Amino acid sequence: MNDEALKQAINGLQINSVSLFATHCSIADQFFPAYDPLAENLQIQSKHLISRTEQIDFEDDEGQTVRVIRFHADFGTRLMLPSEGDLEQKALIEATFVAEYEVTDVGLSEEAIKEFAIRNVMFNVWPYWREYLTSTCSRMQLPKIQVPFFKKPQNEGLHECSDAAED
Repeated sequence: MNDEALKQAINGLQINSVSLFATHCSIADQFFPAYDPLAENLQIQSKHLISRTEQIDFEDDEGQTVRVIRFHADFGTRLMLPSEGDLEQKALIEATFVAEYEVTDVGLSEEAIKEFAIRNVMFNVWPYWREYLTSTCSRMQLPKIQVPFFKKPQNEGLHECSDAAED
C-alpha cells in the first residue's frame, strides 16, 4: 500500500457520479423461493472487484479540456443450496457500477490511480451495491441478505488505465 499515492489521488480526483452500467439476475427453473422451505438454507457466495478503468478527455461548453476517469466495479451474489454433496446455484444477481471522477490534477500518477481504485472506489460504490442487492432480492422473493460493510476488493492489482477515444 502506498499512502502517498493514495493521498495524491484523493486530492486529484473529484467524484462526479456512480451509476448502474450493467446487470443480470436469474432464478433457477422450478425454484420458487417464496414457497420453498429450503430457501432458508441458501448459502451465499459473493464477489466484488474493479474490472476496468478508462480515461476520457473531452471539451466542455467553454472549450476547456476535461479529463474523467471511470472505474468499473463488478459485483455478484450467488445463492446456492446443498444438493447431493455439492452446491447447486438457485439464484444469481450481478451488477456493474461505474464510478466517474473528474481529474483535477493532471499530474496524477498511474500508481495513484491504482491505489485509489483499490482503496477508495469500492468505498464509494458499495452503498449502491448494497441497496441494489437488497431491493433485487426483495423483488425476486429471495430471503433477505445481510450485506456486510465494505471490504477491500478481491483483486489487489488493477488493469492499466486505458485511454478512451476523445469525444
